[in-house]
Amino acid sequence: MVEFLPDPTEEGQNQINNQHTTTIIRHYADFNSSQKLTNVPLNGKNYIPWAKAAKVTLKAKRLLGYINGSKKRPMEGTEAQEEWDMVDSQAMTLISNSIEPQLSTSFWTCKTAAELWQAIEKQFSDQRSHSQIYQLKNEIGKITQESRDIPDLIGHVIAKYEELKLYRPPTTDLSVLQEREEMDKIYTFLAALDSSYEAVRAQILLSKEKLIFDDVTARIRQEATRRVAMKTADLNPKLEAHAFSAQHLNANKGKGKGEIDRCSHCKRDGHTQEKCWIRKRGRKGG
Repeated sequence: MVEFLPDPTEEGQNQINNQHTTTIIRHYADFNSSQKLTNVPLNGKNYIPWAKAAKVTLKAKRLLGYINGSKKRPMEGTEAQEEWDMVDSQAMTLISNSIEPQLSTSFWTCKTAAELWQAIEKQFSDQRSHSQIYQLKNEIGKITQESRDIPDLIGHVIAKYEELKLYRPPTTDLSVLQEREEMDKIYTFLAALDSSYEAVRAQILLSKEKLIFDDVTARIRQEATRRVAMKTADLNPKLEAHAFSAQHLNANKGKGKGEIDRCSHCKRDGHTQEKCWIRKRGRKGG
């Protein structure tokens, strides 16, 4: 690090700032535009662990001040401002490279690293990450030794609970503890549903609203009722067709074999093509 003699004048302070920025630029002379902040990119569901890991890397690279606002942009038109923009662009590149491509396009209008970071935080920092907590609790409940040795198994269990702490930090707040108990009942209920409810389960878990057990179970009951009604509706056309056929067969009782009406459309006895229910239904459907 370059050492500077103190200078009480504003001109001297500007000179120190310029030299300091130049030193930082030299420090990042080997910057690689394909570098990333994290091994696992931000996918929209892992913001909390992603942000924690990203900040550690930014701090190690002396770039944390560019996202938290402590590194102020120098006066416009100065060499220091150009150098600041260069380093800030490097920080933006690292952040952008650490986001899944389909998400990163949402932030192309951001002009600084701080603006980019704030936009990401605003969109993904919602603490009610029901989907991620549900997945983690399911994974924890299904942990088995498999091919792991005991030290690996211990490490795996600890890692999962540490990840869960990111979403559920330790607390003594009674209201938070009660809400978590309510959510645990919801997670258990949703996990017990069969795969045919996957779409509804996903909609519930992706909700940003406060979830209540009675509301969730009521929604699932409504869905189950809707499915029964749909199945009944699907059966009705077949029942009506059989009833229509039976009606015309009864009307032809007493006729000789050669006198029985035969439909040229559906090839069934008991009615003519003009009175064919299946033909009429086909026309309505078309």
